[in-house]
Amino acid sequence: MDFNDSKPDGPLSDSSVVNRSLSDSPVPLSLPFEDRKKSPSDRKVIDVPPSFITFGKWVGSHSQTWLDEVGMMNLGLRVPHSRCYSLFTAGIIPSKTNRCFSVGYGIGKDISLPGFCLNVDLLTQALNVEKLELDKLDFITRIRLSGEWKINSHMNFFAGVSWSNITGSSPTLYAPHWNAESIRQGRTWKKKWPGFFIGIQF
Repeated sequence: MDFNDSKPDGPLSDSSVVNRSLSDSPVPLSLPFEDRKKSPSDRKVIDVPPSFITFGKWVGSHSQTWLDEVGMMNLGLRVPHSRCYSLFTAGIIPSKTNRCFSVGYGIGKDISLPGFCLNVDLLTQALNVEKLELDKLDFITRIRLSGEWKINSHMNFFAGVSWSNITGSSPTLYAPHWNAESIRQGRTWKKKWPGFFIGIQF
């Protein structure tokens, strides 16, 4: 007797057909249709920090240039994310006596309002005077609040205020001499002051 040719005595019920199809299904039916066609090894979830999800794609990114209260000329690249934006910066004070270079990274949030956009961000920059010496870096942290207005389809104007805090061995070379509070702790200087900045975004 050939068991392969054997057939059930009666017709299969609807429930038995459904149960058999569920047991034979290679992937859970609760997955989206696109994911059912993928193998289990292709359905991996990678945990990535939100601020770096779009890093490298540069979709919708904008270049910026601005001048702050101490004469630092800055260039920046603003990379948008789903709920915030990242800001990569580089700057220079073109002075013959106290030339200063900086690189920085910031993260912020933009809020759309009628007629303009409000930006709130936190920016940290590493500063170096004359030569790039890693053991003599000063660090400045800025909390910034700015407004942004559209000039045309390719250019925006922005201006704002900031609160800065610098820590290092020679912060007086960068910090303004007006309206600044200095605190010395051993060989380290700390200085705080209010500031402003103005620039253009492309």
